[in-house]
Parts: sequence; C-alpha cells; structure tokens
Amino acid sequence: MPRDLEKKREYQRKHHAANLEKYRESNRKYRAAHREELNALHRKRYAENPEKALVRTREYSRRRRVEHPDKTRRAARKWREGNPERVREYQRKADLRRKYGLAVEEYDAMVAAQGGRCAICGEIPSGSRSVLDVDHDHATGTVRGLLCHGCNKATGFLHDNPDLLQKAINYLRRTE
Repeated sequence: MPRDLEKKREYQRKHHAANLEKYRESNRKYRAAHREELNALHRKRYAENPEKALVRTREYSRRRRVEHPDKTRRAARKWREGNPERVREYQRKADLRRKYGLAVEEYDAMVAAQGGRCAICGEIPSGSRSVLDVDHDHATGTVRGLLCHGCNKATGFLHDNPDLLQKAINYLRRTE
C-alpha cells in the first residue's frame, strides 16, 4: 500500500474517532429519512440469499453480545419484563425440547390424543397447574404419557416402581 494512502486512512480513522457522535447522528438521520428504501434493500438481499443474511445476522448478534455484554443483558431483561407471555412460551418450548426431546406440536398432539385428561386419573387439570406434566421413564428418558401434577408426583414418590405402587394399593384397601 502506498505511503500516502496509509497516511490518509490513519487521518480518516482519527477524524472519525474524534467526531464519532456527529457521524452517528448523521447515520441516524439518513436511516430515518430512507427507512423504506433500506428495508426494501434488506428484503431484496434476504430474498436473494436467505442463508447468507441469517449468517450475517447471527455474526452481528454474537459480536454485539461480546462487545457490549452489559447493554445486551439490560436489553434482554427489559424485553423479558415487557413480554412475560412470550417468555413463558419460549421457556416451555425450550424445556420440552431439552428435557424430553418433544416439540410443542408433539406435546399438543399428545394432549389431544388423551382428550386433555390425565392418563391415570382422567381429570382435566385446572387452576394454577392447568397443564399436563410429561411423564417419562427416568432410566431411558422415554416419554410415557401426560399426567396431572398430582399423579406425576405420586409416580415419582413411588420411584416409578409398579411393585411399590401395588403395595400402596394393598395398604389403602386394607385400611378402608
């Protein structure tokens, strides 16, 4: 690179750093005045190559999180406080996927197949625990069905052991 070009670039970097707020304000005004054009350009680029656009967005987001962790945390906290329903929805989706390997659609299909009722007692859950819990084999992770909170806790307290459950049944019948 020629020496004059290096000097020019160094001068530009220093000038930009010294007048950063002025450049930012100028960019904000431009973006506000040309919002529709810029949006159309972004839509066109996305339509031409959606994978490249997603990669760029992910890279930008990752870089932004690394460079501004405090700002990122504050923005995330503010979003969570303003969107509690969506947070619950995202959390439910993540929990179903992480704990049981289920998509929300698969869970909803199981609820429909069971008629919205507990697989043991047949009750429809209501009140604060108005969703069915996913019952799974702790040894294999295999999903067995959907239970109300009480039945799910009961099977857990009995260590998913049918023999122990039979002993509990016998005990209850003897003491009736």
